[in-house]
Amino acid sequence: MAGTTELGNGSVRNAVNTFSEKTGLDRKALEEQLNALQEQVATLRQSLSDKGQEVAAKVTDTAKVANERTSSAIRDYPLAAVLGAAAIGAALALLSREAFTPSSRRASSYIPEDLISDLSHRLSALKSRVM
Repeated sequence: MAGTTELGNGSVRNAVNTFSEKTGLDRKALEEQLNALQEQVATLRQSLSDKGQEVAAKVTDTAKVANERTSSAIRDYPLAAVLGAAAIGAALALLSREAFTPSSRRASSYIPEDLISDLSHRLSALKSRVM
């Protein structure tokens, strides 16, 4: 805590306490603990970086093997590859057609005209009763 001075006097009434007097802790010991923690963090960071590089290399190798196997299968069985691609395309076309077609089995924003006219008629009848 900083001391205060009186105007014209220049003398300090309260002395400034040192860190160890104020907190009861040894500053040198705290600095050593902080340095040790910083070293541990640096070691962990390096370890994680090394593991990340290992995992990236394994993923890259796996992708290369999968690519080679797929290319080999397509070269060996071109008709099967074409039929497989056509089957996937047909399935996606059917799914997309189903997704954009209104269905009574599925709740959607589609409202039939009969429902709208019935609702309009009921609102008119209610309005005539209220007025």
